[in-house]
Amino acid sequence: MDLSLLTKRILVVDDEELIREVIAKKVETSLGYEAIEASNGKEALQRIEESPPDLIITDLRMPEMDGLQLLSEIRAQHRTTPVIILTGYGSMEDAMAAIRLGASSFLRKPFDINEVIALVENIFAVQQEHVDIKDMTPFIRNQSFTLKLPNNYLYLSKAISYVFATIRDNWQIQSAALNDLKVALYESLLNAFEHGNLRVNKATKERCLLSGHHVYRKYLLEQMNLEENRRKAITVFVSIDPIRAEIKVLDEGEGFDYSHIYEDLDTGTFLKTYGRGLFLIKTLMDEVSFSARGSMIRILKYRPRVPADTERDWVALSDESAPPES
Repeated sequence: MDLSLLTKRILVVDDEELIREVIAKKVETSLGYEAIEASNGKEALQRIEESPPDLIITDLRMPEMDGLQLLSEIRAQHRTTPVIILTGYGSMEDAMAAIRLGASSFLRKPFDINEVIALVENIFAVQQEHVDIKDMTPFIRNQSFTLKLPNNYLYLSKAISYVFATIRDNWQIQSAALNDLKVALYESLLNAFEHGNLRVNKATKERCLLSGHHVYRKYLLEQMNLEENRRKAITVFVSIDPIRAEIKVLDEGEGFDYSHIYEDLDTGTFLKTYGRGLFLIKTLMDEVSFSARGSMIRILKYRPRVPADTERDWVALSDESAPPES
């Protein structure tokens, strides 16, 4: 293999050798990246110390040190390395803990290897679209803006990167503290694109995904290129102040009846590759609501308290009452 192509290093952590080999080989052959392996969290930490990876793919349940402990240790070292969690046995609590520790995504075993590769590509694409606005953000106290996105999935990661970076830099906090907002925004935009503008129903998505992630991608491209869908857009309204960030995502679909939507969700929903979006949004956000027609979702996140915050800081930032304790 041409070593000049190995522009990224991916660490694959799993106690099952076959799974490690399958992922590592696919990473090298499909993406041209270098893949290194570890059989548990302790070994992974040694690999990270020896040669820091650009991304980590780790199983959740492993001997010696599991994936959650590994992720916690990585964040304790102030490393911001993206992490994808793989699990066959994880609980909802484990998944939520992983997200709040900064996991980029998680997949349930058995997984579609092409979906793993697609996730890796998407994570690096978002990193490349990072917008550096640090020079002026220390002076900004309130900010509102609107994005009107073409009905094309390629713009979703760019919009997430811009909104995330704006909120993070406005609040002057670490990226990991806002990972739950990034996940909720991603799911909101994806729902607006797939189910709102493209009118993809749950049965169709499930059928396509059972045939493979590449089949679903092809179907989305076909729907996106239909004449009736080309003119559609997704509008994102963002309002940030020192206490809260409010985001509204409006699609141009027919809307839906959301009155009983959460009644159909159970604790197993979060591990599915489809249907988990609203579950994650509801779990991760402080407030969630919909427009009367159901074509717009509103999510609200209070600024997380961080160690540097003091009571005096909060009084200086706003005259409004502090957010409710979590």
